[in-house]
Amino acid sequence: MDILRTKIPFFGNKFSPKKIPSRRTQSLSNLNLDSTQMKQEFGIDCVPAKINLGGSELAFEEGQWIPVNGFGAASHQEMMILRKENEQLQNENNFLRLKVESLLDMLTEISITADLQNNEMSQLKSLVKTGGRKHRD
Repeated sequence: MDILRTKIPFFGNKFSPKKIPSRRTQSLSNLNLDSTQMKQEFGIDCVPAKINLGGSELAFEEGQWIPVNGFGAASHQEMMILRKENEQLQNENNFLRLKVESLLDMLTEISITADLQNNEMSQLKSLVKTGGRKHRD
């Protein structure tokens, strides 16, 4: 029985390999690095990708192809200005709608108060005319 209890070194557990220590490295992806981080990491100066198509130069910035010069540059700049103006006008329009809604609420409250006061005045006038006696209906 003592023979079965002793461990025999050449019959080790084949199915439990040694644990490998985890690696402590940074992400190798350069997809989310800005140009200053890329310059530090890789030692190169990354400029936006540019392409020349039919006399128009386009640059790839922030996920979009933006015309730098040529045919579409002026219209792109005008479009950006118009978008900004449009956004400002929409914000102003929303603000004015809120003002109008607030003024309508105030007008409704004042008209209800005035109507209640008119009803109370007419009741008091009729009470004064009858000499203080209440009408029986």
